Amino acid sequence: GVLNVKGGATINLGAKKGDSVFLQNIVTVSDPSAFITPPGAQSTFGKEIIGTGDLNLNGGGNVRLTADSHNYSGTLNANSGKVAMNSAMPQANVAVGSDAVLSGNGTMKDVLLSGKIKPGNSIGVHTMENLATKSRASYDVELNAIGNSNQIFVNKDATLNGIFDINALLNRGVYPAGTIDYPIIVTKGKLDI
Repeated sequence: GVLNVKGGATINLGAKKGDSVFLQNIVTVSDPSAFITPPGAQSTFGKEIIGTGDLNLNGGGNVRLTADSHNYSGTLNANSGKVAMNSAMPQANVAVGSDAVLSGNGTMKDVLLSGKIKPGNSIGVHTMENLATKSRASYDVELNAIGNSNQIFVNKDATLNGIFDINALLNRGVYPAGTIDYPIIVTKGKLDI
């Protein structure tokens, strides 16, 4: 089936901590709309998101995006909580609010980062066209002793504005001093700091 979201709708996904909601329908977004997942609850978008309307993820809970959404060209606003994007949304812009974390292995268009980015479900990659950060945005980088790390891959340009915190999360292992390079941000265009 298809869930058509129109007219600026707000949809509550779970009512309390511990609730888990799995959307098994294609979600069509034609107007700016909001999905609210409360703290401690989890919601999963298990099918494609399509349309041009902005999608606001609010409430502070955990949201999982698991289906590729090549036909969604709105802006996904992760305003609060944790958003695990394990999908391709190559036409969608993503804005990560100061109270939000973007994780997973996702593909998106342009990213505006005010909160935290943590690619992967362990070590992984987020791929985007352009990246811009606001001051106090942060990047949690998981590293291991054999040279693997989280990575942000930017097809065009990356602009890191103001203070950009990079936090190293070391997996167990022996790390030889000065012998491993970790490509944590890779850009095909320019990197402005």
